[in-house]
Amino acid sequence: MTAHAYGLASPAEVDDWAALGVERLIVRPWTRSRDAVSRLAAFAEEYGVGSTP
Repeated sequence: MTAHAYGLASPAEVDDWAALGVERLIVRPWTRSRDAVSRLAAFAEEYGVGSTP
């Protein structure tokens, strides 16, 4: 199951989505600054997730 988590407040909510059966979570950066991509990359590394080909 895939969910668009546009209102995700923090990475701490990922486990809640997983408990609902979500296997793929689409998120937006929590910031629109220059570091948005690096923060998403750090999030992915911390949670062991990555993009799909």
